[in-house]
Amino acid sequence: EKPSLKGTLYTAEWEQVFRVGLRNEAYAQGYPDTRVRITNKDVRVEGEVAMVDLNVVVEPGEHVRLREVRFKGDPKMWEAMLRRKVDLDDSEWLNPLEVNAGQRALMRLGGFQDVDLSYEPKTGPERSVIYDLEPGIRQSLDLLLGWGSYEQARTGFKWEHANPWGAAHRYEVEAKKSLKASRVQTTYSVPYILNLPLTAYARG
Repeated sequence: EKPSLKGTLYTAEWEQVFRVGLRNEAYAQGYPDTRVRITNKDVRVEGEVAMVDLNVVVEPGEHVRLREVRFKGDPKMWEAMLRRKVDLDDSEWLNPLEVNAGQRALMRLGGFQDVDLSYEPKTGPERSVIYDLEPGIRQSLDLLLGWGSYEQARTGFKWEHANPWGAAHRYEVEAKKSLKASRVQTTYSVPYILNLPLTAYARG
């Protein structure tokens, strides 16, 4: 049973939040085509207060199940790792909020220039989720040149290899040499260690 909205301060911002809340509630139950319409805003004045009567219509559309999750566009990625990141199960009710969260999780891996999202088919009681992965730059080499009061002239390079094993890991080698000293540092990073939003680093 929905709580009464009588006495709520009505603003355009409140209406937007209310509308999104109703839509997201329907999304979570497997209605990805839900539309919420708020109409017939009759206004009457009672003393110094304007009262607004709202007619709220929720059109849920079809009840939809997730047929499967597919990845395309980057065959070098380890698919089992991608599936763990999006965390969607076939045959469950299709929740666009969870699908969008999976898209963001893939972007946070750092190995993609872009992650596009689509459904196939676009309508119907069963739909597949398609993540189209656009690879980012996998290897880069930057040359370093500078001058400091202590080291004086210094040169070096920084080489970076993203996704060396298809698991969104990252490997960096940075070397610097000056008139005073030489230094080489390697860094290996693993995102989402233990499937948590944490990155582990190893330096040597």
